[in-house]
Amino acid sequence: MFPGKHEDRRFKTARFEAICSLVLTVLYFMWWYGFAYHGTDSGPENYHYFMGFPGWFFFSCVLGPFLFCFIAWAMVNLLFKEVSLSPKEEDDGRD
Repeated sequence: MFPGKHEDRRFKTARFEAICSLVLTVLYFMWWYGFAYHGTDSGPENYHYFMGFPGWFFFSCVLGPFLFCFIAWAMVNLLFKEVSLSPKEEDDGRD
């Protein structure tokens, strides 16, 4: 942050994880909003149905949460790192 000041790597890791989480949240909202409000241009008589639900509802409220839960799980397991919460930064050799 400041010249000559060493930034704790835990803050860099936390910032990266926060940005990833916010991006995933925005993507989920865009998915939900897109299908819920722009999933169909026609009236109810012309809806396409999936598993008994209108397409816009199925994709925004049924499939979307399962898909984004899987993406969140993968993001945590592939991108996030375990960090020490002790007051002093300890180099445990993992990066």
